Amino acid sequence: MEDVLPINQSLHFAISANDSQSAEELPLFATIIRFVRIPVWCLILCFGLFGNVLTVLVLRSRKLRQSSSCFYLTVLAITDILYLLTSLLASIVNYIFLFPLELRQKSAVLCVITPFLHYTLAYISVWLLVAVTVERAIWVVLPFSARRICTHLTAKITVTCFILGFTLTDSHFFFTMKYREVSTGSFACIPTYFADRVFPFYDLLFAALLPCFIMLIANIMIGIKLRSMRKFRSGIKVFSQNGAVETSRMKATCGSTVDEDCVEQPRSGSVIATTELNPSRQSAAAAPIKGSKEKSTYLTKMLVSTNVFFIVSVTPLLVYDVIYFAVDLRKWAAISEEVRGAVLFALETVVYTLWYTNFAIHFLLYCLSGPPFRLESIALLHRCYAACRGCLVPRSAPVRTLAKRPRSVYI
Repeated sequence: MEDVLPINQSLHFAISANDSQSAEELPLFATIIRFVRIPVWCLILCFGLFGNVLTVLVLRSRKLRQSSSCFYLTVLAITDILYLLTSLLASIVNYIFLFPLELRQKSAVLCVITPFLHYTLAYISVWLLVAVTVERAIWVVLPFSARRICTHLTAKITVTCFILGFTLTDSHFFFTMKYREVSTGSFACIPTYFADRVFPFYDLLFAALLPCFIMLIANIMIGIKLRSMRKFRSGIKVFSQNGAVETSRMKATCGSTVDEDCVEQPRSGSVIATTELNPSRQSAAAAPIKGSKEKSTYLTKMLVSTNVFFIVSVTPLLVYDVIYFAVDLRKWAAISEEVRGAVLFALETVVYTLWYTNFAIHFLLYCLSGPPFRLESIALLHRCYAACRGCLVPRSAPVRTLAKRPRSVYI
């Protein structure tokens, strides 16, 4: 959601690609904030890459890859990896080597490719999170129709539409970003009127307003439905004799777990047969339903926690962008760069740090809210550790003794 202009707008520095004296003339506050940003963003980059790579490996395991929700989350993790490697890494390079300039000021290709990749990957990531949230809401609110709606085919079509749609939408950067000569031997990446004044409102709508609104509505629907189902289950007082399975409770459980892995409802002809099962068979029959319920609950918690963090991390940037375009903070900061420029630059640091954190924190949220994901992650790390240890520690040659030989040797 960065503006298409250089990210250091509040400082009013020259943006020419050949200006080598800019870094030496920076105000003290800009230098301090710069060296605060660098380690924080490097930490976010490393943690985000590690977490998202591990997320892909965990979600592709046999235990977790069956559902379409996990497919969405896998593509989301891959998109976050690409976004961190293109946008956040480019920002770190800018602050370490080029500050206050940017990579896009160095060539005509970078002038176009940098904003194109930044916005396209950001939109895809945000709307993948919206899609998986809407799918979870469908499983909760319409559990019996969800099997027909929320399929792997639907997920693949949705992901393809997002990729093609946002790629075509952001292709305007190939025409609206101009690499021009501003003075003799000095070039700059300059946005046209559309990219500078019109596109930011589209960006605000599709990167923050609509996603936050849809996620908020979906989570409210999930909360209301789960609360009503909890009250409904607590009101059922059916106790069968001889340890029989509570068929009505089973139905309520499958209806409320709202997961695609939930077992089918028992039919009318099978109710009587179910009540004739002995206790051991009853527990065996209820085990898949219980596991399915727990899996659905954990997945719902994972998505809700991710949605909450997204809304919290995007809201400051949303408010900042609204004020930025409503008040024209560039002119406001130009009045007193030493004070107002410092305040604006510090605000940019906070809001964009939260924004980048949103692409790196999903793995931690999954581990905190989803025990199956956490256990699978620990098992994967343990296997990696064992494999690395096996490669580093040389194995001793086996010692053969007569006592260890098979009996056939002596025959």
